[in-house]
Amino acid sequence: MKRIIVRPTFGLANRLWAVTSAWLLARRFQLPLAMLWQPGDSWDNHQWSDLFQNEIETLDNSEYEAAMAEGVPLASDWFNGTSQDDPETVIRRIREEGVIHDNGYYDLYSRLRNRGIRIRRCRRLRRKIYRELRPIPSIAKEVDEFVARNFRKRQVIGLHIRRGDAMSGPHREQYAPSTDAAFDRVIEERPGTHFYLSTDDSKTERRFRERYGDRIVTHLKEWVESEYNQPKAGQRAALVEMLLLSRTNEIFGTRWSTFGTMGAKLGGIRCTAAIEE
Repeated sequence: MKRIIVRPTFGLANRLWAVTSAWLLARRFQLPLAMLWQPGDSWDNHQWSDLFQNEIETLDNSEYEAAMAEGVPLASDWFNGTSQDDPETVIRRIREEGVIHDNGYYDLYSRLRNRGIRIRRCRRLRRKIYRELRPIPSIAKEVDEFVARNFRKRQVIGLHIRRGDAMSGPHREQYAPSTDAAFDRVIEERPGTHFYLSTDDSKTERRFRERYGDRIVTHLKEWVESEYNQPKAGQRAALVEMLLLSRTNEIFGTRWSTFGTMGAKLGGIRCTAAIEE
């Protein structure tokens, strides 16, 4: 059976990158979309249906392995050089055989587009897919009520400060330029503006609330441990915070983090990395 199969991995933003790019590819080639959604590093036991209303066929491990055994082309083969297929062959094979998006968190469509897939409607279709993502009613209600209560139709800028496992993992130098001082500058350059702060570190939240008072709005949540290469609880709260970021006017995020970027994509707004000069 020809279809686009995606196996999202890692955290919320990376999983959404994978799903939306595979969804876009399925639309492009008019093929069914299916996914293997499972716990793993930077994730907990939340299933897709615990977070979103959108119905996507879900595979179990045996069904995914069966597709692998059938020789469905692997997207990673086109990315890492093990396949010598030219762009036209890539397009033909996807049309005729489907593809397994086994890279988990890559933006599949953009990478394949760079191999010769060009459609004028790409950006419009991608925005349409972001708009079609529908959180479950309880999450949507929580977000709407928070926005009505705390944003009150005034300009609110979103801040996403990534700390936690990012500061202890092997890529910490990539995140490091987004210091507290960099976010201080964003706030201090905008007197009178209110900010919605999303962070995975309680000390960071406390510092900014104490320093800037009621100019900082935060979402009440249960703090969870954030360790590199380990499961991470609290993904429902993470989705709420991402959606709240998407409802701000603009986002300043942490360099190399996809969380703020995905929030901006969902809201159709700009996300800029806050970097200490």
